[in-house]
Amino acid sequence: MGMVILKLLVLPVLLPSFCHARATGTVGNIFPANDSRFQNEDKAACMWAGLCIMVNNTFAAVGAVSTRALSRAKDVLRTVEVILESPPSVLNETIRSRAEEAKGSANKGKDDIDRTLEAVKKARGEGCGSLLTANSEFEGSKRKKGEILKLLVNNFTLCKGNYSRNIVTVAEAEKYIEGNISNLSRWANDTKKKWSNVSSGTWEAIEASGRNNVKESWNSVWKSLHSFLDSVSVRLMSAELDLKEGMKVAGEAASLRSERVAVVTRGLKREGQNLCSAEAQLRSIVQS
Repeated sequence: MGMVILKLLVLPVLLPSFCHARATGTVGNIFPANDSRFQNEDKAACMWAGLCIMVNNTFAAVGAVSTRALSRAKDVLRTVEVILESPPSVLNETIRSRAEEAKGSANKGKDDIDRTLEAVKKARGEGCGSLLTANSEFEGSKRKKGEILKLLVNNFTLCKGNYSRNIVTVAEAEKYIEGNISNLSRWANDTKKKWSNVSSGTWEAIEASGRNNVKESWNSVWKSLHSFLDSVSVRLMSAELDLKEGMKVAGEAASLRSERVAVVTRGLKREGQNLCSAEAQLRSIVQS
């Protein structure tokens, strides 16, 4: 069993140099093959990297759902803008009032979505970044732990041979979020429980791979990540409620406008017919 001192220090998660890197093979490319001394080291590294991917995928999914919600908010605002640009003969006070109400709800939802996306960006940078923390070298590979962890994050297939883990994909996480969009606090609590279970197992692997690990630093990272998760869930749920109301009221305003357009159009047709009739009578008088 290799005994490596894991000293937890904050490092960034995904550096550009690793974003497009690809590798093939197994963890044996990093650690000596068939050397039992390093089994704990490579297991800990793979579990650590897998944990980071799971957290990163969660926030990426929140970002994707928020981006789609932002698109819907902009659609509502465009609809309202068309309504408010209607001519005075169409835009009565009732229609104007409903359109302004929809605009207010959509703008409030849009603001919450913007703040959600800002929190997601911060979580994926600072939050996930603090999860990959290592300064010393793995005994089995004369490379910094942080370097190896970032490599594994971007090439997790290296771990799947011996340390297969079912990591929730971004698409799966999106589906789960959208299925709980009306009660994201439940989703956040379920996610935190899953994180807790996986992080406990990962910490055990880290402990088994060396001594002098700093549990307080590890706990601090998770406290920060939970805070980010609470922040995005509250804001996104608020945004969805406002957006739902905005879409509903905008639809009502659009229907009222359509009805008003029909009324005005019928009136104009009648006026046109009356004018035509008057013109015919006038022509008849002139010609007589």
